[in-house]
Amino acid sequence: MWYAHSLPDQPKSDWQLLKTHLQDVGALAGRFAAVFDAQSWGQICGMLHDAGKYTCAFQRRLEGDPKRVDHSSEGGRIALDRYGKGLGRLLAYAVLGHHGHLPNAGSTQQSSSLEQRLHAYPVSKSSFFEECALPDLAALPQHMVPRTGFERAFFVRMLFSCLVDADCLDTERFMDPDKAALRAFPDVDTERQALRRCKTALDAHLTQIAKRAEDTNVNRQRAGVLAACRAAASHAPGLFALTVPTGGGKTLSSMAFALGHALTHGQRRILYISPFTSITEQTAGVYRSIFGPNAILEHHSAVDTAYKNEDDEYDDRLRRQLQLATENWASPIVVTTAVQFFESLFASRKWRCRKLHNIAGSVIVLDEAQTLPDALLLPTLAALDTLCAQYGCTVVLCTATQPALDGWWPGKVIPREIIPDSGALYRALRRTQVFQLGILDLEQVAQQLCAHPQALCIVSTRARARMLYGLLQDQPNVYHLSARMCAEHRHQVLEKIRAHLKSEEPCLVVSTQLIEAGVDVDFAAVYREIGGIDAIAQAAGRCNREGRRAEGPVYVYRPAEGLPKGWVSQCAAVTDTVLSQYKDPLSLEAVRAYSQKRYALHGKEALDEHNILSDLNGREVARQLRFEFRDIAGKYKLIEDTGGNVYIPYGKEGKRLVNELYDTEPENRGLLARALQRYSVGLYPQEYQKMLAAGWIDVVDDLYPILIPALAEKGGYYCEKIGLKPLDTQMETAQLTY
Repeated sequence: MWYAHSLPDQPKSDWQLLKTHLQDVGALAGRFAAVFDAQSWGQICGMLHDAGKYTCAFQRRLEGDPKRVDHSSEGGRIALDRYGKGLGRLLAYAVLGHHGHLPNAGSTQQSSSLEQRLHAYPVSKSSFFEECALPDLAALPQHMVPRTGFERAFFVRMLFSCLVDADCLDTERFMDPDKAALRAFPDVDTERQALRRCKTALDAHLTQIAKRAEDTNVNRQRAGVLAACRAAASHAPGLFALTVPTGGGKTLSSMAFALGHALTHGQRRILYISPFTSITEQTAGVYRSIFGPNAILEHHSAVDTAYKNEDDEYDDRLRRQLQLATENWASPIVVTTAVQFFESLFASRKWRCRKLHNIAGSVIVLDEAQTLPDALLLPTLAALDTLCAQYGCTVVLCTATQPALDGWWPGKVIPREIIPDSGALYRALRRTQVFQLGILDLEQVAQQLCAHPQALCIVSTRARARMLYGLLQDQPNVYHLSARMCAEHRHQVLEKIRAHLKSEEPCLVVSTQLIEAGVDVDFAAVYREIGGIDAIAQAAGRCNREGRRAEGPVYVYRPAEGLPKGWVSQCAAVTDTVLSQYKDPLSLEAVRAYSQKRYALHGKEALDEHNILSDLNGREVARQLRFEFRDIAGKYKLIEDTGGNVYIPYGKEGKRLVNELYDTEPENRGLLARALQRYSVGLYPQEYQKMLAAGWIDVVDDLYPILIPALAEKGGYYCEKIGLKPLDTQMETAQLTY
């Protein structure tokens, strides 16, 4: 008898038969791949993945022999022998990677590469074919045939996802049935029923909003946006643009489109992608209040409040169910970050790729689409185009400042605009006017701000935010916001700011760009250091947001102290040309001109800075299927690596969590670390190392960096007004905020 998995202290009669495991994983992986018309491909991957367990060496390992056994390479060699060097190679990547990560093609001399693993060992005489019969490899339908190297690599990653999820689920079902019982495992009918319930709940919610809404211009325009989204839901799947000014109701209207579209065209789930964790949390909270906690999967590093039930009580069972769902996104609505979504599409590791097959057949709403990174723009657009063309997805580019991406899409596709006349909508919802103030130093900016009872100023560096805040200390109700403050601290400060604004009390705020990330505040006047037109538009979204005034002033100035070198300065230079050409720099025409000029300034090579797309589509790479999956994953990073997050014992809850982390057994600290994300501050590598050397940070288990509680409580290291003080102000001055 050949076995796949053993059970501790149980007789062999209770162990899982290898034949059973391979057949079940094959059936499940085939079911997953059937969503994109590749059922036999998934089934074959599932049946081959553990073919190497048909050896006496591996069976001895199940009996307790500590010697490691390569049990995945054998399946790859069988794939090549049975299906040829072309198709078999595509299967082999997935099979060889199923226990860790997709390998690089490499060479026969490179350890752990595909070439080395396929050719370094002689073909074994396993008993695989004595128990298993492989099916024929069905031809892919015409629309699914991957023609470019990029599409072929993408297809491998999707097969890999089907395999690793099926393998994990079947193994879990055998090894830990109680855990498996918690997991959602929907079929087509239950998926559609869940979406119908969500649509019914959203329609009821929107009806109530309409009944309560005042008859104002803003509310009339929001109703028009909703009507346009509902009307467009019947259009054929593909690529859409939803261009709506800030405050136009994109969050609910885009979901109305997504639900109606998915139900009309048989799509399986909704993915809502936001560029920043703050927007993700805010959006997930809105949807959770409408659809209930079970319908929403919020997936990012700082999830905590999502584990409360409808009675606002902590629900451990719900926590476990939602945490399991983050592994493969088996949920009707997923709200996640751009980092989580896009980096997974280019990942090589099993844990990042496992969920990918559940993206197929989804409606994907990209909030703040203008934030797609220039350096990765071309591979990013290629991924979105591939999802639409081959994997049954619909993508909605949702933003107030729609970038001019036509000409950069593969195949020259053009997104269909959901709003019939987005220009007229912009003019109807225009609530601000931009004024140019020239060059101002910090003292001049402070004087300007003091002339307003309520005003917001957005600057480009953390250091400048701190210095300008210091110049305003004698004013009532002055606040500072930056990423030197942990998320919970910023949340509490924003609540105070909103209370002042609502009560029409004096309130001045100095912030870095983070306040532009979907933060719902409404100031009478906004000042902003010059940057990209899209950033200025985001700043304008914090001014006269509800249209209570005839027009709100947005003042743009160039800081006398200079702009940070690099990206901000480059964008500001492009903005200068737009400001000189357009009377209204926030008009759709000006925004489009800005993005066209920015892309042209960088050039095509800079839009694929790491040559991800160009290398994959290289003739020899595409023809010989020589994909360097691990290298690609390392190159595709939306945000630069920081030195690490430092946990701050801020407030009563932050102190409790830190103390509990110290007192908890090491194996149970992971959940606490997740809850502590709301109490963390991100540092650049140099500063992190200097703080570590200076004795500010205590690293628990070599994993969890904590600002030493005794130092935090002194007030000299973490300040209620500005957050974590810089150890080196000169270093901080050179770094961008966020």
